Parts: sequence; structure tokens; C-alpha cells
Amino acid sequence: YWSVVTLFTTGYGDISASANNIAEQWTAIFCIGVGSVLTAWFIGTFSSLLLEGSEKQRVQTSAVENAVAFCNHYGLDREMQTSVVSQTKYFYSYNYDILRQDEVM
Repeated sequence: YWSVVTLFTTGYGDISASANNIAEQWTAIFCIGVGSVLTAWFIGTFSSLLLEGSEKQRVQTSAVENAVAFCNHYGLDREMQTSVVSQTKYFYSYNYDILRQDEVM
């Protein structure tokens, strides 16, 4: 019991399993394990969401830069360039998940 509490750094606090009650200690070990797994899952999910958001922004920025380079290369007027860039932003903001599936496969 002591090693599990120490390993997961949950600490003893004011309420702890009594030293003579094995069932209580195992229940505490189970609760500590479940709590640690849920905390790790939450941190992993949150980190993944942050990374996916920045990846989506990076892909969209790259696509917009390519669209601007295309417009400059072909000498498109300002109105057409604005239209191409706005369509590119719209496409990548709503179709990123589809593009990502293609990369995975």
C-alpha cells in the first residue's frame, strides 16, 4: 500500500486506508490507479487537441502561402487573389480532417 501511494504521489492526506484492513488498502490502491489513469488520459487528450489545432493552422497557412504564390506567378488581379485566398482558407478550415485521413492512409 505504501509503495503504491508513494509511486503515484497521491499522498496520504487526512483520510487513508487503515493499516490492518487489507480490503480497504486494495480499494485505495484501485482508486489511486483509476485516478492516475484518468488524469493521464485527460492530459493526453488535451495535449493532442492543442497539437492538432496548431497542425491545422500550419497546414492552412502553408496552403494560403501557396495560393498567394500561385496568384503572383500568374499575375492575377487583387480581387481574384482575394477570392482565391478566401476560398483556400475556407476549404482548409472545413476539410482538414478529410485531408488528414488521406495522409494517414
